[in-house]
Amino acid sequence: MFELVLAANWKNGGAIVELGEPDIRIVLGGTTFLVECKRPFSSKGVRRNIEDAARQLRKALSEPPQASSYGLVAVSLSRIFNHGNVMCRAPENMGGVAAQDALIKIIQEHKYEWKWDTAKFHERIAAVMFHLAVPWEIDGERLIYLETAKVFDQAKCPSGFQVFKENDPLFGLNLAKVNFGKDGVTSSPPAVFLSTK
Repeated sequence: MFELVLAANWKNGGAIVELGEPDIRIVLGGTTFLVECKRPFSSKGVRRNIEDAARQLRKALSEPPQASSYGLVAVSLSRIFNHGNVMCRAPENMGGVAAQDALIKIIQEHKYEWKWDTAKFHERIAAVMFHLAVPWEIDGERLIYLETAKVFDQAKCPSGFQVFKENDPLFGLNLAKVNFGKDGVTSSPPAVFLSTK
């Protein structure tokens, strides 16, 4: 399901999208990105899922037809944040900020546990994307699906990350400010996340 949501979002944003193996193939700015999607059930599985996706991308990117393609690891944190009973309740102008703050908080809390081994990454894996989705009740009137993402560049592939950053129709302007090697993140005060149980 996660890969279908990402694929639909990219397609609706104007990218050329194809589903298959790897999970998603997108064309941004004339460049192909192979995307492996993971949706771990717990925080303990995130690092393993990132490294599994990197292993799958290493194999795909090593095939001759992909010589000029880049890779992207996409990880949904929705199951970790929301076990099916959490909803954001915020005014119309605060939901997106609340979701971004919640995503940054999760990443910050687990940054040492999730620090992946970049030695296992193919040199053309451009980024790791963390994605969060949660129902959002706007001003007590409407309920919509709220999502956000943070993208972390991989030092081995600055050219691929630059192409992604400049051409991604959805998340290119929403790049992560969390540093996996340092403490401290400042962000706006979050809206309320309520349990529906």
